[in-house]
Parts: sequence; C-alpha cells; structure tokens
Amino acid sequence: MTSRNPNWLPLAVAASMLAIGPLPLAWGQGGPPQGSPQQFQGGSLFGDKAAAKKVYGLSLSATDELVTEIRVEGNKTVPATRVLSQLETRVGRPFDPQALSRDVKKLASLPWFTEVRRLSKQTAEGRVIVLRVAERSTIRYIEYLGNAKLKDKKLAKETGLKVGAAVDPYAVEDGRRRLQDLYAENGYPRAQVSILEGDKLEDKGVVFVINEGV
Repeated sequence: MTSRNPNWLPLAVAASMLAIGPLPLAWGQGGPPQGSPQQFQGGSLFGDKAAAKKVYGLSLSATDELVTEIRVEGNKTVPATRVLSQLETRVGRPFDPQALSRDVKKLASLPWFTEVRRLSKQTAEGRVIVLRVAERSTIRYIEYLGNAKLKDKKLAKETGLKVGAAVDPYAVEDGRRRLQDLYAENGYPRAQVSILEGDKLEDKGVVFVINEGV
C-alpha cells in the first residue's frame, strides 16, 4: 500500500482555484464587478427603491423629499418636544404620508388632545409639516363632597387623579367606581358615589358627591 502525502488536499484545492481563475472581489473590498446585475444603481444598495424602503423601515408611499421641519401649533401645556417624541415622522427622514397618518392617529388616541389636524407643504428645501392640536382642559381642582368616614387623602389615593392632569372623563368614571368599591371594602356597601363635575371634556375640575349610607 502506498502512503499518501498529508499535504495533498491543500495542493488539490489550490490547483482547482487556479483552474477556475481569480474570484471577484467581495463587496466590502471594492464593490461588485462592473456589469454585474448587483451593481449599485442610483447610489442605492438595491436595484429598486421599493427594496431600499423595506430595509430602512419606510412604507412604499415614502417620497424622495426630506422632512425639513415639524411644527406643533395650539399646544399650551403639553411641550412640543413631548409631542415630537411620539412621532415616527422625523426631521431629516424621507416624507412618508402613511407614517404621518399613523402619527396623527396615535396623537389623537392620547389623553392630551381632543383634536389633531395635519398640514404639510412643499418648499425648496423639503417638506414642512404642521400639526394643529386642541388640548384637553386640565384639572384645576379635585373635591370630595359628603364624605365623613373616609378622608380626602385616602379617596385621592384611590382615584389616582391629580391636579394639572388632562380632564379625562373615562379616568373620572374609573375613579368613581374605585371609590364605590373602596367604601364597600370598608363596610359601607350601600354607599353611593356620583360625578358632579369632570365627566365632560370642557370641565375645569373634578367633583365627586358621596352618600356614605348607613
């Protein structure tokens, strides 16, 4: 039996590579060869804009113009920086109408505003976006009327409502139910809690009327 040279495999691989010819450079070492179908087109890594938009998280409705400015109008207590932090649309990114629609829906779902309107216009520099908002009224006072067995401090802790927050009828109703349950837990199952003020968006404060019962 003849013994094999232990170096025969590397020599065979080298010989096959010489027969094939030089391999093209990797993209990271100089890019694809000229005439290749994967060559850069229009400065993009992809052959079409649709593929590029998917990779960069943009919808197919994204345009080539950049967003140069986003203004918030009508806000009085909610800072513009806080509003802008909620947006997918950003200055310096391509203008995407679908993303802007999602932003408007998101802002309208927050307890800050009763209305959110969008405006946009083209300029020589790019797209300018204006968000016009109507803020909810803020809670200026919170009162509990008719309570004697349970103190205001304990009731306030249960509702979680605070002066300075936006008037939210849903939160006020939730606070009323919490107070009702609190009285039941403390031995007053016949106590009744109603809302005198705070269940309308234009209200300036929250007032609960409590009948503690027997």
